[in-house]
Amino acid sequence: MFLPLERVNMNKKFLAALAAAVVGGTILIPTQSQAATGQTLLVWTDSVRKPGNDQYAKKNPQHKIKVELNSTLSSKVQLFNRLKKGWPDMYFDGDPNQVALQQSKLFGYARDLTPLFPASYWKAFGTANDWCKIDGKMYCVKNDLAQTVLYYDQKLFDQFGYKVPTTMDEFRTIALDVAKNHPGYNVGHMGSQEIYQGWLWPSGCPMATAKGNRLISNAKDPKCTRVVTMVQELLDAGVLKREGSFSADAQKENQAGKMLMNIGPSWWGDYVIKPAGSFGVPAGQINIAPTPKWPGETKNWSGAWGGGVFMISSHSTPAQAKVAAEMIMYSTMDKKFVVSADMVTYPAFPPSAKLWTADRAKGGYYKDGANAGKVFYNTSLLIRPNVTPVRFNIGAFHDQMGADIASGKKVADAFAKYMSSVASAAQQAGYEVAEK
Repeated sequence: MFLPLERVNMNKKFLAALAAAVVGGTILIPTQSQAATGQTLLVWTDSVRKPGNDQYAKKNPQHKIKVELNSTLSSKVQLFNRLKKGWPDMYFDGDPNQVALQQSKLFGYARDLTPLFPASYWKAFGTANDWCKIDGKMYCVKNDLAQTVLYYDQKLFDQFGYKVPTTMDEFRTIALDVAKNHPGYNVGHMGSQEIYQGWLWPSGCPMATAKGNRLISNAKDPKCTRVVTMVQELLDAGVLKREGSFSADAQKENQAGKMLMNIGPSWWGDYVIKPAGSFGVPAGQINIAPTPKWPGETKNWSGAWGGGVFMISSHSTPAQAKVAAEMIMYSTMDKKFVVSADMVTYPAFPPSAKLWTADRAKGGYYKDGANAGKVFYNTSLLIRPNVTPVRFNIGAFHDQMGADIASGKKVADAFAKYMSSVASAAQQAGYEVAEK
């Protein structure tokens, strides 16, 4: 049963600290929880978020907080619902789409968080947490963002005499010139979720936009077809590669220095381009720029690949929920934690993001670290709102579209299959599918 939270108010001392924290972009978290003492909580999280949860638990020994590595809620929640027990009080999911499922009547797990956090906290997010807003209420808190940017090899750009593209037409012109004059170099890979996150989403293709119980999905929209056409052209030219970025072939090519540029999420640099076991591009070569604009657009819209969310159980007591909320605020706001080695992804909370980008600018990997920090921050404000969470597992269809392209299928055929799968799954989930 849903437990109302209207009477759950944050301690005045904590609110005062929070109000001071969000003014001017500084971060301040009380060292000890102000929530009711003696609470017992079960927290399910992933390996990246676990250090922050563990730190909070250690600083607040008055609570019995059990932090477990577990990502199985979606497969177990209906069992818990039948048993009337077992739900974790707080849950982190690396797939942000899951909030729509967990909030739905089918699962009923995600609690309305709107009254549980102070208004100043939501205000400081700006639009960065709008993904979590369903029917005007916040059902999750974004831990990190995965906005797409353009990674490019400054050394190769200087060697070949290219200027950084600001539009997709310029991107295309460079790509075709590379195919003609510098064969063997590439401008990206398509065999995973790259076309969805870095191309279709920033273009504004209406793939799956939930508006109440209606789902807007239109494969014929020009903002979809222009992507399909360009990707096919660059695949045929051999400068976009069919294999996915995580494939052995992609790693072999790019370890040999063949990546000229690549549209990827904000974690791409740390996890894909930099590691020796992946692309292995040395420090001091890579710069980043905004995702190039598509024709007719006035903004450098971004897509996103990831950006996990915290949820709190609707079955927890108000006191337990209050502690869980403070744990989330610690993970998203604590100054030392958000710039620590444990916080490896771009923080969704803008004041924390400013600290993170400033810290990473000093890291020395990007050729122009200060500019990289600015691009990461500015692009985080431009994740295009044409994609929303939906009440079905749409991620499996993203993967299948990439796999179809990798296997040699025409982009148009892979995209048509993807959109058909989305429409079918949406109808089974109770949506009315419409083109506009």
